[in-house]
Amino acid sequence: MRRLEDADSRLTAFARSWLMRPFAWGECDCTVLAANAIDAIAGTDLGDRYRGLWWDEKSARRYQKETGDVHAGMLELGLVEPFRAEATLAERQEGLVRGDMILVPFGGFICAHIAFGALCLSTNPKRPVGWLSSAEMLAWSGARVLRVP
Repeated sequence: MRRLEDADSRLTAFARSWLMRPFAWGECDCTVLAANAIDAIAGTDLGDRYRGLWWDEKSARRYQKETGDVHAGMLELGLVEPFRAEATLAERQEGLVRGDMILVPFGGFICAHIAFGALCLSTNPKRPVGWLSSAEMLAWSGARVLRVP
């Protein structure tokens, strides 16, 4: 998996098309959002592979339990960890690249957020796709960053 030459413009178009979409398990949740961001960056079809595999919180938890750690799965797909484990928050903030996936453990899930500099694109069951602070997501205990090389 490699970052396309026009990844930045594709990522911008992706963000515009997903912004304010209502949350829906298996259709517009953080996993499907992240998979579609990777599609925009690398020209893959991960979004189609994940869409519809779960339909509510219970089935999403079952899917996660059956398939294992999303972090390990993304590494297997070819994403890389751009920061060493002991990197400071400031180093991570300064080193973020548009399209980096910020993975944060929350509520028994690993939630994915898509970095766009100081902001990241995100969604959850209580709100539609929108913007959050990248620094806040990076500051969460256990936050990891993955990148399409």
